[in-house]
Amino acid sequence: METLREQDLPLLNGGMEHGFRLVDGIGELDVAQNWHPWWDGNAARPEYKHAVYGLDMLRIHSGSHAQQWFSTYNTHTAGIFQRVEGVTPGVEVHFEAWLQCWSTDDDNPRLSRGRYRMRIGIDPYGGTDPASDDIVWSDDGHAIQPYDAYQRLEVSCETRADRLTVFVWGQAEWALKHNDAYVDDCRLWMLTDQPPEDPPEEPPEEPPEEPPQDPPEVVPSTAELIETLYEGLDELASSIGELADRIAALRGEGE
Repeated sequence: METLREQDLPLLNGGMEHGFRLVDGIGELDVAQNWHPWWDGNAARPEYKHAVYGLDMLRIHSGSHAQQWFSTYNTHTAGIFQRVEGVTPGVEVHFEAWLQCWSTDDDNPRLSRGRYRMRIGIDPYGGTDPASDDIVWSDDGHAIQPYDAYQRLEVSCETRADRLTVFVWGQAEWALKHNDAYVDDCRLWMLTDQPPEDPPEEPPEEPPEEPPQDPPEVVPSTAELIETLYEGLDELASSIGELADRIAALRGEGE
């Protein structure tokens, strides 16, 4: 039986930890890098911001940041998307995301009393229209209501082009004081029967250089030692003779 393994695809900033920016310089469109906002123009545009651990600890699934969008006393249909290039057509791909919403007229952050729905989807052709019929939505299009705690959603489809687009969708149905959506820890992968690539081989370590060696000491032979000794004795005898002659001369001068 053929065994398939998961191979991650290049979805960027899926954990929302690699920065945010103001789209078109608009302060209300504070969106995670590599992601793009979308909203239904027939309803109000929500405000986008990044939820930060420490201020919104309930709204972070992991790490320090999550993407948030919200409306105050208004409804919206909105979300984020990202197009991924360089995929292989005709392979099975999976997209997952962790979602949470808060919908209420009260200020209790742990208790929703409203109506908010969320889902995720993949456009296997790489389109960017969130209303496209090409999008394959999670749970066959049935949205969930992940109130006050993160829930994981997953959707899969077969790619139809060399690119695809992933979507996160949220809809506030009642115009309440708090209609907030949160997204964190998105991941995209495909199933493949190809073995993982072996890591590149490291070049063999070169042996350490040996320190320079002193030239070998030349040991004279016994004959050479004896000859050197005789030469030294001859020089010594000559020196003694010269010294004796000088002593005798000095004595003769003194008489």
